[in-house]
Amino acid sequence: MKKLDALILITLVGLDQLTKWIVVMTMPLNDSITIIPSFLSITHARNFGASWSLFQNQIPFLIAVTLIALTIFIVWYQRLGPETTLERLGLVFMIGGTIGNFIDRVMLGYVVDFVDVLIFGYDFPIFNVADIALTLGVIALLIYELKGVLYVKRH
Repeated sequence: MKKLDALILITLVGLDQLTKWIVVMTMPLNDSITIIPSFLSITHARNFGASWSLFQNQIPFLIAVTLIALTIFIVWYQRLGPETTLERLGLVFMIGGTIGNFIDRVMLGYVVDFVDVLIFGYDFPIFNVADIALTLGVIALLIYELKGVLYVKRH
């Protein structure tokens, strides 16, 4: 793993775990602090499932899926050439986000969530730094792939 990639990965996992720890240590469960009225709050929540609370209370299954996903991401990362920076960055963010939530599932039996956003009246599921990293990783990979598709179409 490149040194910069390792630094990004460690930073993502560290920031994820630090922010979750701060929320757990300073806020009672289900407590909420409004940051921007009608848009953003910090709400201490526990997710016993996956995204959008899918697979509730299926922790052994989610751990197994996580291990499979991590294996795929790591093998994919190891096969990259030096010129694939956006793809590499996307995978580093995916690995970091996956590890962040994996630590919670293994250590706590649930994932700590706290970013609570209301978008155009829709109360978006509460999420965390690991989820943000996963989302940014997917976006980076999509952009990388779209650039490849557009390049092929032009030539």
